[in-house]
Amino acid sequence: MTRNQRNPLAVFLRILALIAAATSGDVRADPMGHTWVGGIELPNRYFFFVAQIDSGAEPSTGTLYFADGEPAPVAIEAYTEDRVRMILPADGTSYALDARVDDNELNGTFSPKDEAEPTFPLHLVPMHRMSMESLERFTGTYVFDDGSQLQVRAVSPGYLRTYAADQGRFHNLYPTSDRDFLQAADLARPDDQVTVAFRSDSLEHGTRGPARRVADAPLHLAWAESEGAAVVELVEGTPLHLLRVSAGAFGMGSPVNARDAETLLGFEEGMIRQIEHPQRPTEITTDYWMGRSEVTNAQFQVFVDQEAYVTTAELEGSGLLWIDEQFQRIPGACWRRPGREIQPDEPVVLVSWHDASAFCDWLSRATGREMRLPTEAEWEYASRAGTASLYAHGNDPAGLEDYAWFSTNAGGRPHAIETRAPNAWGFHDMHGNVWEWCADWYEPVDAGTPAVDPS
Repeated sequence: MTRNQRNPLAVFLRILALIAAATSGDVRADPMGHTWVGGIELPNRYFFFVAQIDSGAEPSTGTLYFADGEPAPVAIEAYTEDRVRMILPADGTSYALDARVDDNELNGTFSPKDEAEPTFPLHLVPMHRMSMESLERFTGTYVFDDGSQLQVRAVSPGYLRTYAADQGRFHNLYPTSDRDFLQAADLARPDDQVTVAFRSDSLEHGTRGPARRVADAPLHLAWAESEGAAVVELVEGTPLHLLRVSAGAFGMGSPVNARDAETLLGFEEGMIRQIEHPQRPTEITTDYWMGRSEVTNAQFQVFVDQEAYVTTAELEGSGLLWIDEQFQRIPGACWRRPGREIQPDEPVVLVSWHDASAFCDWLSRATGREMRLPTEAEWEYASRAGTASLYAHGNDPAGLEDYAWFSTNAGGRPHAIETRAPNAWGFHDMHGNVWEWCADWYEPVDAGTPAVDPS
């Protein structure tokens, strides 16, 4: 199991809801259809999206599903066999998407409502609805003539996703027929749109040419265990170490109140919230295994390559970075690009709770053992390692530099795992380095009520 704390570093909570509603339910008997895929030609980019109109509602309703953001409701001003006009409220302004219907395709303009200028060309083609069962016919690994590979996975809202491990790049493929898909990502102009056509055991990529499908060998990771320690070799040279934690009881929370902690640590008043004191008697009734250190970039890379996984930040096209004492959303920031060059043995950052949970799910399938994020109680029990002091090493903050990378010695960046001393149970970086994820949320509790395996 990965070991995670209570707050994320440079991560965000939103999970992409791309075209989730656009592909639910049956196709209505409608002569022109009501789900399209395409985009708007802006001055310096091609803005890709899926447009859905629920023509069964009275009045008709609509939603735009952006390839790099949340779904946006739109008002339907016109919906006939000849014309579609949708109004999108955004950034304090209303925009009109006004298009004529030509052979089920939409061709028109995008502009601020009630303004003649500026206007931008709009073009969308009908999106073909496909079930997961139909999409899964195309999943697998495809090899091009130059030896490069493209992994294809079905995505639940009704489209495919490709991942090129050698480039670290993904694209969404939206079906326009039962075998043809429109590639959506990195489009500069409409002419750059790429169609990917699938056949029984091959595909034809609009720019890369043909590729043949090869059999995917299932990954089986061996679990080796000895004297309270275990190791899973993800790939050669990339082990994942775990330690066994025996059941027991402890005081969960801080032994001192917020004001005393601020005085001890030299913080200004109000820097520490009063939510961890007094301590709560807590019991863990079952032994469990936990990662000896934080999950590294190298370990996460194996998961990404095996699963063709795309993180929340990559899907949304931006991530939160800690800049000038605050989080700032930076376009393109993700675990691969956290504002600096990453190192294989550093802990992975800019991963959401969903990303961390997906990593655990993959380990579960690959090892045949249940892997999950620890609860807050399990994390703190392992972090305390049988102590009742402020830190696992005692009450003196002066000794923290031997055990943790933090504001005084870290230089504002993560450091390689296991380069500070472990706690009494052998866990590294429980204090400091990067923030970590737990399975459950963090909230104040009734300190007077003992807890048993709280979650």
